[in-house]
Amino acid sequence: MTEELVLDWERLSEIAGDDPEFAQDVLEAYLAEAEVMLTQLMTPEAVKSVAHQLKGASANVGALEVLRLALALESDPAAVTTLLPQLQVAIARVQAAL
Repeated sequence: MTEELVLDWERLSEIAGDDPEFAQDVLEAYLAEAEVMLTQLMTPEAVKSVAHQLKGASANVGALEVLRLALALESDPAAVTTLLPQLQVAIARVQAAL
């Protein structure tokens, strides 16, 4: 997957007011929260709620691949065993895009 599809830089810049340092801070905060959410996804009764939170946070910062996977997980919480590893990779790609 290309970097453009991993992270919508235009969206990130927009929410950061075109301030590159603030954009980096926003993305770092998102990544820290995403890591917490990944851990929470291991609790079966929390999957749908956490997937919804991850979907929203990913949409806000333009993490497109994570957004797509979180949406799929929210729609089918039983797919957590398949989608969790993909989410981990997608979040690592966002981290690498920093």
